[in-house]
This record gives sequence, C-alpha cells and structure tokens, in this order.
Amino acid sequence: MTSDQQQAETVAEQTREALRTKGWCLWRTKDLGRIVVLRDGLETTYEVDKGIIEAINRADPRQDFPPSYTETELRHLNDVPDSTLPLVRLAKSYRGVTIMGVETQR
Repeated sequence: MTSDQQQAETVAEQTREALRTKGWCLWRTKDLGRIVVLRDGLETTYEVDKGIIEAINRADPRQDFPPSYTETELRHLNDVPDSTLPLVRLAKSYRGVTIMGVETQR
C-alpha cells in the first residue's frame, strides 16, 4: 500500500468515526475546498451547528461557514466531471440547497 493509499484509508476511517459519533466532519478537498460532511438523515440542531462552527473557528477563524454535503450528495458527485464541480460548489454556497443528481451531456 502506498503512502497516498494509507493516508486515504486513514481519512476514510476518521470520517466514518466522526460521522458515527458526531454526525458530521470537516474536510478540505482539492476540488470543493473546505466542506462539512453530514451523515445521511442527520437532523441539524443547535448543538450540531455549534460543534461545526467551533471546529471551523479552531481551523481558521477568518473562514466563512463552508457548504455542507450529505454522504449521498458526495456519492452523486463521484461521476461528475471536474469542470462541473465549481458550479456545484457555487450552488451549495446557498444555504439549504440539496443536490438531487447531476446530469451531464456526453
């Protein structure tokens, strides 16, 4: 296993643990920038939002609240061309937007 594969597996395990215990985790990605990953079906509450805001402020207090994606939304993005991701990020910057799917012309 290469070091990149080991790192990917470590991040995946940390993500699974955070989603299981807190229901969310904070990611920084190459294509989407900083995002919040939410467990599917998580009811966002004051406590959940407070935890996310505290984590963002610890990471970089100057940073705006990043867009959030559910596990299902991230799975929808697996087959999206890289050129479409900036548009997805823009759409997700409007709070409350949900990605139901992405259609591309081939």
